[in-house]
Amino acid sequence: MYIIHHPNTRLICASEEIVNWQWNVLFSIGRSHIYRKHLQSLLERLADGDYKNAVTQTQNTMFSTFLLDWCKIFGANNNEIHWKKALLNHKTIEGHTICTKQQYATIVKQFIFEHAEITEAESQSATNAMKDARNKYAAHINFQRMPVMPYLDIPYKIARAYYAFLFKVQGVHKTPWNDLEGTFNNEINIAFPMPIDE
Repeated sequence: MYIIHHPNTRLICASEEIVNWQWNVLFSIGRSHIYRKHLQSLLERLADGDYKNAVTQTQNTMFSTFLLDWCKIFGANNNEIHWKKALLNHKTIEGHTICTKQQYATIVKQFIFEHAEITEAESQSATNAMKDARNKYAAHINFQRMPVMPYLDIPYKIARAYYAFLFKVQGVHKTPWNDLEGTFNNEINIAFPMPIDE
């Protein structure tokens, strides 16, 4: 169990297992986003052929991975590692009152909106678009109601903000997100280097 000391509230008691899963899925979301953006830039510079086909398939896979992983944390509340599930239901620890579910949801949402510089309406719209694309494209196919593919900028900001929340209140041993982005960029540049302009 993680005991999170949030400066503006009571203690938050979080599930170590769920938070550790969330860290790993957030890493995957970050990699998928950075890789996808790099591959999109690369595609614009490639001639048609087998290599471009391989890059296209990899880029599409990164989109689907981002979509599915993002929905694990920010999609339906019944997902095992949804952000709301991190909170454990303890009333007190050593005499200290513990944050309630409602308080925790408010704290996390406010942090995400402020850190990502988005409104609640923008967050809800992005969440609905992501769940729709997951349900009708990535996890299942619905020919009659194919969704519009969502833009990933706001979902990425939400994931970054939640990572920042976990990092701020619990993650002394984790790497700051900006450093992770640099690592992810290095990884994809090694695997799929940009052609040198002549």
